[in-house]
Amino acid sequence: MKWQANGELADNDLHVLISHLQQVETEERSSELCRLSQKQPLG
Repeated sequence: MKWQANGELADNDLHVLISHLQQVETEERSSELCRLSQKQPLG
C-alpha cells in the first residue's frame, strides 16, 4: 500500500483494504465499510 501526496490511499489499495476488512467483519460493519469507502464529492 502506498499513501498518495494528499494523504489518501491509492484507489486500488483502498479497494484491497476494504475487501479484506469486509471478509473478517460482521455484516453490519461490512456494509458500513462499503458505504464509507465510496468517495463523496467535496464541496
